[in-house]
Amino acid sequence: MPDDLDVSVSTLLRLAEELVTRLDDDPTAEAAQMAAEAAAFASTFRGWLRQVPVDDDSAAATRRFFVLRRRAAEYVSESTLDAAAEENPTLSEPPQPRDAPERTARAAIEQLEKDESLRGSLTEVGYAPIVEWASDRALAAVLNLGAEVDGWDGVMMVASLLSRLIRATVRAAEAGDAAELVVALEGCPRPIIDRDLAITALCRLPLHGNADANALAIGGALRAATPLDPLVAR
Repeated sequence: MPDDLDVSVSTLLRLAEELVTRLDDDPTAEAAQMAAEAAAFASTFRGWLRQVPVDDDSAAATRRFFVLRRRAAEYVSESTLDAAAEENPTLSEPPQPRDAPERTARAAIEQLEKDESLRGSLTEVGYAPIVEWASDRALAAVLNLGAEVDGWDGVMMVASLLSRLIRATVRAAEAGDAAELVVALEGCPRPIIDRDLAITALCRLPLHGNADANALAIGGALRAATPLDPLVAR
């Protein structure tokens, strides 16, 4: 097996096994179904380590796996926010990051939503998935803050980080070139995104002159490289 394919398959196997482990912690039927699908993919990827797959088959299976991973990431994100809403029904109160990270995340998201300059030339079709991805990463960004960061300092730090990522993503979509976004991701904390996976995916994207289409493709790559947040017990 060529070395580059071996590295790629090893990464896929690691991601599939991590997905199984994460979903096994959730008792719902939906999580169990996705865990079973992830386990099947893990078995497939182990087989690829022993025998090189046909290119068309491997590409199709890889695409299906990343679709599953995006589904799982969205499920975990929704589960986390639902649990936070149940525990903190008054999320509009002034945030206290170390006591209520969900409130800080929500306040940071509100800052992003107010800044229309981030949109650039994108229409709602291209911009919405980008800002939705960034908003989904707000809680992970809050939890990554140091213990010494509190109050509105935390809100503004998270909003600043995510706005930089949004701006770089929009510019990449407009230019049809992900180089600036790759640079921005290199300094991004791992809890927010798997940098290596995201950069690899972005470098392989066939970007062109349609900014909205580019934004959708880039958004999909960012989703695929998004780590699954810890599940909140319900």
